[in-house]
Amino acid sequence: MPTYRSRPAEDHELLCELTGAELRLKGDQLAEAENALDLAEQEKAAAMKIFAQRIEAARTVARKLATEILSKQERRAVPCSWKVERYGDDAREAWVLRRDDTGSVVTTQAVTQADRQQELSLS
Repeated sequence: MPTYRSRPAEDHELLCELTGAELRLKGDQLAEAENALDLAEQEKAAAMKIFAQRIEAARTVARKLATEILSKQERRAVPCSWKVERYGDDAREAWVLRRDDTGSVVTTQAVTQADRQQELSLS
């Protein structure tokens, strides 16, 4: 029989039967791993909710800006003044809200009995 040189020993990953103590330890480790997984999934859901809110807020701003750019208009506070004005053939009175900068009519409202009564009280 020929003489062979020896090789150094080495480790290999092979299947081995677990002892009772090793099974209990693995069970405990599995429970910890599942708890960590549940916690990570809860944190992910919370983070996704926060990101969804941030995305929706950014989307709202972008939509508003795009609308303003396309229409070349925006809503802003404009000083306006109420005055009683007469109109029509019978000179009916109405409250007229006009823009102070352009004088254009914003809205009108009928003069009520309460308005007339208040006017009498002031004079």
